[in-house]
Amino acid sequence: MKRTHTYLTQITLVLLVMVALFVAIAVYVRSVVFRLAPGGDSWEHYQSGGLFVSASPSATSVRGAIYFASPCTGKGDIYQTSQETRDATRVTSSLAFEASPLVARDAGELFFSREIDGFRHIWSQDLTTGEQNQQTFGRYQDDPLQVSSDARYLLFSRGMTYEFSSGTIGSTTLLDRKSNHIWEIGVAAAMSPASPLVAYTKGDGPDNHAVWILDLKGQASEPSKLEARGIPLQFSPDGRYLLTSRLKATAAPYGEREIWLYDLETAKDKYLLDGYTTLIFGKSNYKVIALQGEQQTLVLYDLQSMLQAPLFAVQGLRTVPRTTNDGQGVLLIEWSNSRMLAGKIWGMTSEDQGLRVISSIDCGKSINP
Repeated sequence: MKRTHTYLTQITLVLLVMVALFVAIAVYVRSVVFRLAPGGDSWEHYQSGGLFVSASPSATSVRGAIYFASPCTGKGDIYQTSQETRDATRVTSSLAFEASPLVARDAGELFFSREIDGFRHIWSQDLTTGEQNQQTFGRYQDDPLQVSSDARYLLFSRGMTYEFSSGTIGSTTLLDRKSNHIWEIGVAAAMSPASPLVAYTKGDGPDNHAVWILDLKGQASEPSKLEARGIPLQFSPDGRYLLTSRLKATAAPYGEREIWLYDLETAKDKYLLDGYTTLIFGKSNYKVIALQGEQQTLVLYDLQSMLQAPLFAVQGLRTVPRTTNDGQGVLLIEWSNSRMLAGKIWGMTSEDQGLRVISSIDCGKSINP
């Protein structure tokens, strides 16, 4: 009997040791996985040629200021510059990885993504007081896409977590910050800057699915189906036109795409040009910028003259263009190297015939870390 008791005790001890070892391994693996996130990057990582891991190192402007993300301090941070001073100052000062700045024009509020312990959420910062608040929560990877001018509505992408226990791949979510109501609205969406309308597609994959419109005036209202098809890209500043991207009829899955322009007043849809990642800007003389071909050449398309002209090739070192908050122009960053520590900010209004340099970025000179 005593021998049996000793045997059981030994088995219990072995099991306890195995459980403790399993827990230790799990904790270690979890910490390693999270250390691999952008928040674990170091200055040495960029000095040795490592890439700036960011959802969209981008530029947006309000009241003459331009906000962008850069790894100048050895991690992602948000900076502010202007065409007048050309100097850049750091806006965020936490130890976490931060990127993807967006500004609500009328609210004076900055939105950006911040990654801590492997989870990326959206935060806001009052541009007057500097007060920061977390906007999204949970075990997700959230990145801001659009914000309404009054900062009430926030459109963002929500990715799967590292643990694969919750979340979805490539979903688009809309948050009403006033009521805290959340819409899970599909895989791609665009928000009108002129009215509380959101266009989205329910389908996934390369097929040309129908486009739906959600009117945010009544939260309980049912969405309506448009005659447009494809992936909604962007509304015109006045909310009348909607750009969509369709897979070409002759293209293989995930192949070449076409840009179409849908008129919400006449309910008519027309083909514009081949391309993807397209923006529309201007007041009455609308212009469109699109990426075309394997070389990712930026192409300018004038809706009045129906003429298009190449601007330059992106070549992987330039960010995707983004419209300014008033919708009258576009901005993009041209990095001088893959580490994204120095470069130029290009800009263009609907009155210009091409892009021009409006500010410079240099971690060693003009940026105060």
